Amino acid sequence: MIDLSLIWVGIIGLGVWIYVVLDGFDLGIGILFPVVADKQQRDVMMNTVAPVWDGNETWMVLGGAGLFAAFPRFSLPNLYYLSVVPVLVLWVSYQLHRACQHQQEKQPFIYMLVLVTLSYVGFLISLWPNIIPPSVTIWQAAAPYSSQLFALIGACILLPIILVYTGLAYWVFKDKVRVGDEGYHD
Repeated sequence: MIDLSLIWVGIIGLGVWIYVVLDGFDLGIGILFPVVADKQQRDVMMNTVAPVWDGNETWMVLGGAGLFAAFPRFSLPNLYYLSVVPVLVLWVSYQLHRACQHQQEKQPFIYMLVLVTLSYVGFLISLWPNIIPPSVTIWQAAAPYSSQLFALIGACILLPIILVYTGLAYWVFKDKVRVGDEGYHD
């Protein structure tokens, strides 16, 4: 019998990894934004990332949805024990958004550093040898075989679609943003 738990760990890991790689572009622009003084250059930076920003988040949704489908012990009340870092990420993201709206110079950079730090903390937590500390293994937390198989069929259909869409979005918007352009969201 195929070990669907390991396949799901791979799918979730792939989704999170692609998110980190693609969102690194977004975060890199956020980190560099405070040191670029020219308004036109800053507009180009934001217009470069705007068309693909939301598409990058799809990969995080895939990881989260896969976690709930394949490992149902990631549900209430167990979710409360694991939610400290994501709640902090949500709060810091909100503060970052507010700081950017008010065009504050240094706060967005500081909030981005906090987000990166929280990401590393989340990564270190995920390295714990068991999927649910202190003692629940991947196989103990896994959904029944039939549930994992059903979700895997859906993932096999959706993953290629998401991959093609992501590649197409980057290809379509490649070399489209220049100084003086109105921008994607204007």
